[in-house]
Amino acid sequence: MMTMNGIVISMTIFYLLMTLSRTLAFGTSMTVGLAELSLAERADGNAIFNTAQQFSGAIGTTVASLLMKMNPDSVAFVAMQTARGAQHVFWFMVALGVLNFVWFNCFLKHNAPYSE
Repeated sequence: MMTMNGIVISMTIFYLLMTLSRTLAFGTSMTVGLAELSLAERADGNAIFNTAQQFSGAIGTTVASLLMKMNPDSVAFVAMQTARGAQHVFWFMVALGVLNFVWFNCFLKHNAPYSE
């Protein structure tokens, strides 16, 4: 059985790995997307990517908070509902990660090597 410190440490490591992976995927997607634009359009493309990332972060935070909803009837109930909500958020993130992997596999297949 995992202790509370073990749970916190494992969740922290998972979060760090997830954040690193998300950042690497976004940078790669942005580079590939901007490479498809002309030099004159790249500044606008960069702004669109960054705005989309901000909106996605806001939507993700909203969805996660909805999945973690709490009804403060009792302290024990809130703790149980928070744990259950965290599980729902985790599985939702796993599903999105798998879907993202499938989309990357389907849409980012290039036969020609990258060139300017």
